[in-house]
Amino acid sequence: MKRPWYYRMLLSYLPILLFISSFLFFIFFQELSAQSKRDAVKANHVLNLLAMNKVENSLNGIDYALVDFTLNNKVLNQFFQSKSKQNVVLNKEMLKEIETFKRQNPLVDSIYLVRSQDEIVLTERYMFSEDDFPENAYIREMEQSTGSMKWTSPHSYQEFAQSAPKNMVTLARSYFTPLGERCLVVANVKVDTLRLLVEQTYNPEVSFVSVTGADDTDILGNRGNLKDHQMLSETRSDYLNWTFRSGLVNGAFSKLAFEVSKFWIILGAITVILGLVAIVYVTRRNYRPLENVVSQIQSLGTGKPIKTGTNEFMLIESAIEDLKKRSTIMEKQQEEEITLRKKHFLYEVIEGIRHIREDEWADEMAKYNLPEALQGAQVLAIEIDNYAVFNRSFTKRDQFLFKYAIHNSATEIFHNYSLSCWSEWVSGKRLICIVLQSEHAGTERTRQACGEFLEWVTHHLPLTVTVGMGAMVSHHDQIAESYQEALQALKTKFFRGLGTVILLAETNVRQGAELFTYLQPIRSLAQDFRIGAAGWGQTFKQLFDDFHSDHLSADDVISLLNYLIFQLDRTISELAPEYQKPRRDKGMSLLTDVLDTAETLQDIQLPFFRILYEIGEKIGSAHSANNHHHLLLEMRVYIEMNFTNPDLSLERLKEEFGLNPKYLSQLFKEKFGEGFMDFLIRLRIEYAKQLLRTTPDPIQSIAGKAGYQSVISFTRAFKKVTSVSPGDYRKQKEQ
Repeated sequence: MKRPWYYRMLLSYLPILLFISSFLFFIFFQELSAQSKRDAVKANHVLNLLAMNKVENSLNGIDYALVDFTLNNKVLNQFFQSKSKQNVVLNKEMLKEIETFKRQNPLVDSIYLVRSQDEIVLTERYMFSEDDFPENAYIREMEQSTGSMKWTSPHSYQEFAQSAPKNMVTLARSYFTPLGERCLVVANVKVDTLRLLVEQTYNPEVSFVSVTGADDTDILGNRGNLKDHQMLSETRSDYLNWTFRSGLVNGAFSKLAFEVSKFWIILGAITVILGLVAIVYVTRRNYRPLENVVSQIQSLGTGKPIKTGTNEFMLIESAIEDLKKRSTIMEKQQEEEITLRKKHFLYEVIEGIRHIREDEWADEMAKYNLPEALQGAQVLAIEIDNYAVFNRSFTKRDQFLFKYAIHNSATEIFHNYSLSCWSEWVSGKRLICIVLQSEHAGTERTRQACGEFLEWVTHHLPLTVTVGMGAMVSHHDQIAESYQEALQALKTKFFRGLGTVILLAETNVRQGAELFTYLQPIRSLAQDFRIGAAGWGQTFKQLFDDFHSDHLSADDVISLLNYLIFQLDRTISELAPEYQKPRRDKGMSLLTDVLDTAETLQDIQLPFFRILYEIGEKIGSAHSANNHHHLLLEMRVYIEMNFTNPDLSLERLKEEFGLNPKYLSQLFKEKFGEGFMDFLIRLRIEYAKQLLRTTPDPIQSIAGKAGYQSVISFTRAFKKVTSVSPGDYRKQKEQ
């Protein structure tokens, strides 16, 4: 049998094949020459990373040194807690510590300290007031900052108005005094120093490196000279939020290499396009008759394969098979599109992002075989409990099967109660069900269906779910409100427990509760834990009981417990090194891990107590080895019982406990984290605040009862601690 079409195709394609093959063979050799260019790009990427790591590590080292200096330098602590500008000895010691820090960190050009209580700035040469210091705008910005402090972009720095400005990058770190006042330690690094540091990593005759800040500021001041060069690598530092760029200096050889490379790439692309055009043209010309037949078959959409003895007509059979495949794919795509549209429409309904007309609602419900007439609707938020454990315990396939079972069982059970259920998974762990009622059946039937659903999940699946129920609404525009209530109800499983049905109307969680009333008990708990007092465990239990009785929200409880962790870590860090081993052994990080993984308050209380008990045992052992431990505890109890005595002083304590006042004050500070006078003032002011809130006594009488012989001294101390006068404090509490 003759095959004219076969030979005609072969003779048509061979010249094109030979031409393209020859060209690709030539491109192969061209690719060898282009390898050098790729090597240059790779080398510049390594150079860019090297420069970035060198700058990042240097500034990060200064950052860590600055944090260590802030936390552990005793002279710095004394300076920030001092209230006297004229303490010459302390100021000189502080300058020596600054000089030592600069010797240890040679990249640092200058350091200054900002003490907020008297608003002074101490530099290496002079002591300024904040208003007179040239950098006062930056200081106020840092004092008001609540986010993370980072290295600044380059700016002009002058210690004195008449001195020459220096181009610097700056980093500030905060220090909080026991009274909560925020002080700053600020370090400056010259931009010229950073430029020298970067220039050590490359040859400026061959390569270049530029650095820009987050606001596109030129860090090294050399970007203007590099605009005509070829950039090959760009990397962003997550720590500095700076962008490092590197490339090759444009010379005659490199420019020619890039232009030649571009020429061959363009020529190759044009050749391939011409070859494809030629193939398309020849194919269309040779197969024009068969193309007409195939187009007619495709226009019909269905048909039987045409059997023939010639090979050419096998294309017709192939076209029909292709038509069948396309039809199958299209049907599958339509099904997927309907599923996506249904899910998107549910999202629009529960979020309330647009107004849905009555006719539009009826049309959509008809498409999904759901009731068009709505007498009542209620949103259920079904959430898989302990989802992190669920993810770790089961494979992706098993997770999909469990979710499929949950979805189908919910639909079937609600159907058994004559309720239509429109449900979709809106996240990995949460299934949203809209229970639609064509006749008003009330909430009780939905609750019964939910109870049966939970029982089914418990008996058939290795997991539990919690159901949050929103209120019953009568119109589809109100479904978004029911959805928000269901989410709020779901949040209360923190107190109510897992595997339950929760209706928001039956909860009494306080939203936005005043949390400041918990701060003092938490600080007291941290102090008792720090000194190994026996009553800290009872205080801890009472704190959790108050969480239950006050009906706080889960977010408020987590915030308060994070504050407790902060207070515990801070108070223990103030102890001598021999007491801090439990803290260094990841004790506090274990508490944070508990908060990150727990879903209910019960999941937090017992692990918290167990971890704190283990840490307390170790701290208690260290306390027992201290000769003055019990004596200092007795002294604290004595002060707490006699703080209203106006004659209570270090001399009086000397008579009672037989210790030198100066040595006694030092021991008290080391043991309890605050000086004797600060502790005494705090006790007196807290007692005075209680009297102001609960009694109508005049302020002069309250001052005497709190241990002050002078109303002026009492008012000054009260205002220093609370920032308001006693009279204003009483008025605020009466409102």
